[in-house]
Amino acid sequence: FPPRVENLEVRFKYTGPVLEMLAGRLRRSYARRCSPTWTIPGVKRLTVSGAPTGFVADLAWTCPNLEMLDIDEPGSLLWLAPLPKTFRTLHLRIPERGEGMAYKWRLGEAVDGGLFNQSKNPYDKERKVILHTSNAEALDAWKREENMCRSHQIQLLPCTCN
Repeated sequence: FPPRVENLEVRFKYTGPVLEMLAGRLRRSYARRCSPTWTIPGVKRLTVSGAPTGFVADLAWTCPNLEMLDIDEPGSLLWLAPLPKTFRTLHLRIPERGEGMAYKWRLGEAVDGGLFNQSKNPYDKERKVILHTSNAEALDAWKREENMCRSHQIQLLPCTCN
């Protein structure tokens, strides 16, 4: 993999009712790969859309210097933990049309499992989780996560613009 590549985008696009149904089925049935046999150390920013959270985790784990991850329609974030100590920002994109799937996020468990470096520095304000949505269910669920994020010195930022 070219060492100069710092930003990597992987986008899967499904159009039409049959392909959208297939995409949903693929998201639910993806089989995890346990240990990556290769790495892409230059990648600091990774964007993945249209893929199951397990695939995102498998790809993220090949990026030992990952700083920012941008994903859409996340399932359990617990699958992502632990991420490298360099990891600082998680962007979650929830579509307006669908369910927020907030009950599946498990953000607190993912943070406890090492989603972010567990710095003891109370002034570490670099860690952020940014929710991109105008979905009311997702925004309501977001509010329930605020105290947990504050206790871990993680900024929780809703963004109604995509």
